[in-house]
Amino acid sequence: MTIPSPTAANRLALGLMDAREIGYPEAVAILEGLTLSLVCDDSIRRSASLQAALVTALNSGLRAFLGGVEVQLPKNVTLLIPWPGRMTLNEVVHKLVGARNHIVLSPSHTVYFGHRPAESRPHALVVRATGWRGGMEPAAKDSRFDEGGGVDFALGGIYAGGLSVHRGFLRATAISAFACNKSAGLSLWNPGADWTSAGAEGPPLRALPAGLWLLGLGHLGQAFLWTLGLLPFSAPSDCEVMLQDFDLVEEANVGAGLLCGTADIGTLKTRVCMRWLEERRFRTRLCERPFDESIRREAAEPAIALCGFDKAAPRRKLEDAGFLRVIECGLGGSINDFDLIHVHNFPGARKAADIWKGIGDMPKPKAKVMAGFATSEEVCGALAATTAGKSVSTSFIGAMASAVVFGELLRAYHRGKRHDELFLSPRNMIDCDFACSDQTYTAACIAAAGFAKTG
Repeated sequence: MTIPSPTAANRLALGLMDAREIGYPEAVAILEGLTLSLVCDDSIRRSASLQAALVTALNSGLRAFLGGVEVQLPKNVTLLIPWPGRMTLNEVVHKLVGARNHIVLSPSHTVYFGHRPAESRPHALVVRATGWRGGMEPAAKDSRFDEGGGVDFALGGIYAGGLSVHRGFLRATAISAFACNKSAGLSLWNPGADWTSAGAEGPPLRALPAGLWLLGLGHLGQAFLWTLGLLPFSAPSDCEVMLQDFDLVEEANVGAGLLCGTADIGTLKTRVCMRWLEERRFRTRLCERPFDESIRREAAEPAIALCGFDKAAPRRKLEDAGFLRVIECGLGGSINDFDLIHVHNFPGARKAADIWKGIGDMPKPKAKVMAGFATSEEVCGALAATTAGKSVSTSFIGAMASAVVFGELLRAYHRGKRHDELFLSPRNMIDCDFACSDQTYTAACIAAAGFAKTG
């Protein structure tokens, strides 16, 4: 067996090697055998949150269910979410699917959007979403979701779309055979509340950020931009985004990032993300060097930073660059914890320098993955060790994490609860912790950061 390079190895395949104790070709074959069916009825015509759920599930599903994705969609669905140059949801779906359009006769996983058919497929899920709430319910069970005339924008749908693909992937790959048996979701306005209750809905969206500094443009950074681009700005040019990264797009990034494709391999991530944003009429700036002690925000630059680093060293410097506020997000890296989402809000109860004090950045190769790469072709084992040390990363978890981060961000503009930390375990939603802050969001803080109008 030829060992894949660290820049090319499919990160989900590495996870399956660890979970199944199999070789890399067998793991890739499993992914290539996975198929996904996304089924919509006329309810998709009336809901921006469901439309956001569909495009998020489609974009992330294409990168995980490599056997093919089909979309069943009514004709001529008026588009309710922002998308450049597209007049119907059907056109957006066609743009995302491209030449990969499939008819899936016996899908590995099925998701219905906002409706439950009289006869649903086994283990199928139903997406439920409003502006601030998103989740999924088993299609075989009665719904508990109270839409309640909820606020309608993309955020809850982005979380729900990612979650529906996540749970289906867990079941289809036998990582968790019961992943689709119970309902699960989240209120992004009140994370500790029952997401199915209309009482967990937030207020109408009145303001959006006027500037953001993106620290890192890997799969988390790209998910942040995906979410930003689906929010209802009255004039996207009112928002300026600083894009900071110095890496090129690698083959492995295509399976995990929501914004890059095979044509982008070898291109700087900043340029790929800039193109995506400017197509949507956001203003952009670039910083194509590492984030270290030399970085200092100037007065005219975005005051709020969203951080998606995967290393501890730059995280320790987050409070030293002059940002008014930093929301940092980290994910697990193994098949056992790749879907854990941990968000920190700075300034907060703890200092960034203390949280990541003494934590190293050298990845440890996973023993089961190393065993799966056992070959006589490589004498020293350095390539196998480097590849086996790569983290499991997925676009659907990136989408969910981005919704959590933007939930924290947008609550600031609507005087909601502030959290020092949020810890989610979307695989079971039991081991979650939402640590409310003693601080509150003030009008002065919002004004200092700047805000843009909604459409």
